[in-house]
Amino acid sequence: MAGEITGLIAGAAVDAAQARKALADAKKGKSKEQKDIIDFFASEYGGAGCGCLGKGSRSMSMDEYQRKIGERCNSLNLKTKAMDKIGLDESEISEISPICLSSYVFDDDAWVKVEGNIAVSSQYCVSWIFFSATQMYTYSYTFDMTSDNTWEVTNDFFYQDITCFTTENKLVERIMTETGKGCFGKGESSYKQNYIVDTLKITVPGTSYIVSMRDAGAQAQSIQPAKAMLRERKFVK
Repeated sequence: MAGEITGLIAGAAVDAAQARKALADAKKGKSKEQKDIIDFFASEYGGAGCGCLGKGSRSMSMDEYQRKIGERCNSLNLKTKAMDKIGLDESEISEISPICLSSYVFDDDAWVKVEGNIAVSSQYCVSWIFFSATQMYTYSYTFDMTSDNTWEVTNDFFYQDITCFTTENKLVERIMTETGKGCFGKGESSYKQNYIVDTLKITVPGTSYIVSMRDAGAQAQSIQPAKAMLRERKFVK
């Protein structure tokens, strides 16, 4: 739905009424907060606050949206949820401190907004990694700020099965198009809004498990004890 709507809104030749309808359809049945967040992302393409699609209403700021993400994460008590889901207690995971990694998810069905060097999306993932004497356990919880959709994924790995434990950094090219006058005026100009996606990849024979990371510098430091433990036990080269 996000890709369909942004395509309509960003297209210079599209009828404004069609774009308004697409935006209204995206908001059907949504809560007030979800509608506000859809407007936040749609404003990137001439949505809320733009004369032909909105009524000059003020879209929330990037800071306000990021605060909402933080409030949502804090309300979920995900460490406890993760341990309950996996079936662990504190005494079983005392090898090294658990690791929490989190980031926006930039899948094709997510809304994306970029301001300067900050990129956010409508989906966010929090992952917890736990370490017992013989196994590593992972739990990831992803939520969508424009819907009630959530995803939970759990995995467990024996240390001897892990073949690679790496961080990855990917630059994503994003081309934006502006119209000449108003929201759908004549003439177009294009510009880049690239952003960085950081991930942690845990590889075992036949598959790999990817965890999103935010503020890779700080979060990479948090996984160093895990890498050191795996190297010391000679389970990862």
